[in-house]
Amino acid sequence: MRGNKMNKFNLDMPKGRIKEYEKNAILLSSPDFLIPMKFTDYGDKYRITYDYGGFIPLSDMSGCLTVRDIFDCIEEVIGILRIASVFMLFPERFQLRKETIYMNRKERKVKIMFIPPDGNSDPKEELLQFIGDIQNMYITKAAAEYSEMFKEYVNNNCTLSELQNRAVMMKRDAFICGIS
Repeated sequence: MRGNKMNKFNLDMPKGRIKEYEKNAILLSSPDFLIPMKFTDYGDKYRITYDYGGFIPLSDMSGCLTVRDIFDCIEEVIGILRIASVFMLFPERFQLRKETIYMNRKERKVKIMFIPPDGNSDPKEELLQFIGDIQNMYITKAAAEYSEMFKEYVNNNCTLSELQNRAVMMKRDAFICGIS
């Protein structure tokens, strides 16, 4: 892995890790929810260049994350998982980490850096891991409490649609109650 100051990141990935149809789907449709990717063929691997201009990974976020920040991010990530299959990118092929989730706080927009796991992952476990990662960041006490409540919905095997709706409702409720 290598990055530079031009908001680009290079990663060498064995060809078998990213499926050919995933590569083609990414190149042909350029989904707006992904950090843009370019592939360079090097025999048995690809050098993938990610261009994350205007976005920063959650792992580099500074300052306190509010309930709104967290639920904007969770809502967007779940929305991405819901729509990704239209592009032949399935939820079990995403790794949800604070290093792979990128946010533009000003525009309140989220993108994912598509780095598939070696096999398939469990979307529920990935979402729980992601929420746990967020909880370990510098967040308000209220945000930690709300994210803990949200984990219960994930554990109750709600659908992605139900989870996205719940994230919207929790964000709205926090706003109405004056919690940030």
